[in-house]
Amino acid sequence: MRAYGYARGRPDDDDEEPVLLELSEVTFVGTPDALREVAEFLIAASQDLEKYGQDFGHVHLQHKNPRWRSMMPQFVDVIVARGS
Repeated sequence: MRAYGYARGRPDDDDEEPVLLELSEVTFVGTPDALREVAEFLIAASQDLEKYGQDFGHVHLQHKNPRWRSMMPQFVDVIVARGS
């Protein structure tokens, strides 16, 4: 498994594309409810990945969970993508 992310608080430079970084560690800091929501999302996404196989592209937590959608941008977007 690989993990990627963007740095929060990077300068807003319209000429500069954000750089996707490969992460060596992921730390979740949140309430028990938020952590359960992430866990439930990861389980559902893994089931969709099994179900759709090569047709699975990616899925965003904010698109599956109305609370996360309403809290953006305070919450981070969690995305699951099919690996190669």
